[in-house]
Order: sequence, then C-alpha cells, then structure tokens
Amino acid sequence: MSRSKALISGFAGALALTAANQGLQKYTTEAPKVDFFGMKIIKKGLQAVGLASPGKKKLFGLSLGSDLLFNSLYYSMTASGKTPLMSGSLLGLGAGAGTLSLPSLLGFGKELVGSTFKQRLLSMGIYLVGGLTAATAYKLLNR
Repeated sequence: MSRSKALISGFAGALALTAANQGLQKYTTEAPKVDFFGMKIIKKGLQAVGLASPGKKKLFGLSLGSDLLFNSLYYSMTASGKTPLMSGSLLGLGAGAGTLSLPSLLGFGKELVGSTFKQRLLSMGIYLVGGLTAATAYKLLNR
C-alpha cells in the first residue's frame, strides 16, 4: 500500500462527500447539514478553551477545511483492506452511522442530520459516496 496513493484516494472521497453534501443543500431542505454540525463542534470547542468564536463565514471555512482534512485521513483507510470497494463501503456506512448518532450524544439534537427518514438516508448516502469514491480512486491509482 502506497501512503501517497491512499491519501490521494482519501482526499478524493472527502471531496466527493463534501460536494454531495453542498450540492444536496441547494436542492432539498432535507439535506443533511454536516457542515453546520462541524461549525457547532468548532464553536463549542473554542468556547471550552475560552476563545471567542469567529464569524459565520470563517467558522464555515474552518468547518469545511477540517472536514476535508479528517475525512481525507479517514477515507484513506480504504487502501488498507484487501478489497478497497468493500473497505470503502464499510467505512462510508460506518461514518454515516456515526454522523447519525454523534449529534445527539454531543447534545446537539438530530435536526442537522437525522430529523426525518429522508435526511437519515441522505446522510448515510453521502458518506457512502465518499467511501466508494475513495475506493474507486485507489483502484484507478493502482492500475
């Protein structure tokens, strides 16, 4: 497994996830709002250490940037399995499931990612897209 190929494929998955999320928000009000969930986490973290929260625009940029970074690292694990497509699928579904359960556990409620059945399906779907994209990118890089 090449680390650089794994990271590139992970970045492709993270970009696909982010693009799917942002695109869905333009077409339906029931799209998951994982970027706003990220903004809440960053804001809460900054407050916990006594720092002021930046404005909405900067907070949004920090959220997208951290999403791309951490999702890239996460999806790069598709390269660690014997079958990247299976690894990517499982990672995507696992991330989707985590996204549905974390907001409630952190005290944010479900309105951002899982208040309706459609929103829950879309949340799972965008993370699955990320995993499948990372797996496909990894396979293409190893031709």
